[in-house]
Amino acid sequence: MKTRTSSVSYVPNADLTGLVFCFSLIILLFSSISLPAGSPIGSVVGEVLGSLPGVAVVANVDSFSLTQVRYSDLNVAIPVAFLLMVVVLVRNGKRTLSLRMNIAYAFLLVFALIAGTSALFYKEYVEALKLAVYVVGIACFFSFEDEERKGIARKLLSICLVAGIVNAGITIWQYGSMASWEFSPSTIRLYRPDGIFGDSIISALFSNVTIAVLALGATRLKAPVRIIVILLCMVAGVVTGARTFYYLLVIVGAYLMLAKTRDVSLEKKVLLLCLMIAVVAVVASPLGQSMIDSLTFQDIVSSRDIKRQLAIEQFGNSPVFGIGTGQYAIYEASLGMPANSGLHGTNPHNVYVQVLCENGLVGFIPFVLGLICSLWLAFKRKNALAVVLLVIYTAIGWSLGILYSIAFTSFFVVFVCSLLGTSED
Repeated sequence: MKTRTSSVSYVPNADLTGLVFCFSLIILLFSSISLPAGSPIGSVVGEVLGSLPGVAVVANVDSFSLTQVRYSDLNVAIPVAFLLMVVVLVRNGKRTLSLRMNIAYAFLLVFALIAGTSALFYKEYVEALKLAVYVVGIACFFSFEDEERKGIARKLLSICLVAGIVNAGITIWQYGSMASWEFSPSTIRLYRPDGIFGDSIISALFSNVTIAVLALGATRLKAPVRIIVILLCMVAGVVTGARTFYYLLVIVGAYLMLAKTRDVSLEKKVLLLCLMIAVVAVVASPLGQSMIDSLTFQDIVSSRDIKRQLAIEQFGNSPVFGIGTGQYAIYEASLGMPANSGLHGTNPHNVYVQVLCENGLVGFIPFVLGLICSLWLAFKRKNALAVVLLVIYTAIGWSLGILYSIAFTSFFVVFVCSLLGTSED
């Protein structure tokens, strides 16, 4: 997206407006937390959180008790964040009206209109509001002047690092509380801490994002501090028991090698390329897979395969417009499967299959084209961090319904825009 050049070089209270915008993203990013069931500290904090208005508490799925109690205020945070973003757009006045779309945002807008209309038709108002937050959030960022955007970009980078450190620390604490600080493959497979996102995979994902930001981002942290935080995030990623963490870590490492070796000799580039291929080969080999298997939880893999098959079957029944936004979870719940089967009414754990199933080809095509155009724009701008973050998001979509995980995605889409956000084509 770009804006027409404005003759106004200064806007009163622009810093305040930027802070309001950042705050709207913060209240979504920190809208959930999981606390170990039975933990003394978790019980005390959980009692306080559970007493707050608008906080939803999830301690079990049907008769299946969770090892962590999840607390979330998303039902309050989503509308509040949306209203704050609308205030920012109104406050930025004429600049909002002068916004012009690039092709990536245009495809995202088309998809959001299709999926949002479907959500409203099926009375899935929360899902429709999530899509609106993504679209309005991007528009908010580009409604600021170039210098204001740079300031917001710096704030978002700091927020990302703070959230990454907090998430890693809480994830490790959650694991320690549940496993009595015993670190072994069996306990890692058994206890899967959720971090601040209420989901172990998203917690692992954010650890990967934080590592990428520390390795490729323009942070002010000194090298020793960066190394300590990277190690903290790696430990947090391992204890989540999410096999996705290892695959995403390989992506970050591989791209880091490519991004940091532009000026080295050809011989060293060839050597690093061979090393990178060797690492990928080890991870993909039976030995590498057995090592990852020993540290990750596998019982849900078969249920996810079934989820994808069910979603594809539903897509076959309605290939053009899909079965409707949010309707797959309702369909799955209607099957009446046992809670421990993993088929109790959630998304298909594959965002591409989910969009195909729920929004058909008319939604899937603009969604995928939007991702492709975003990657193309990142490559065109030669922004290594934006490229690796978009590759991570694209990859995680194969194993997670990340699109409607608003706590992560609302921040992610604006953060990527801040890395690419100039008034140039």
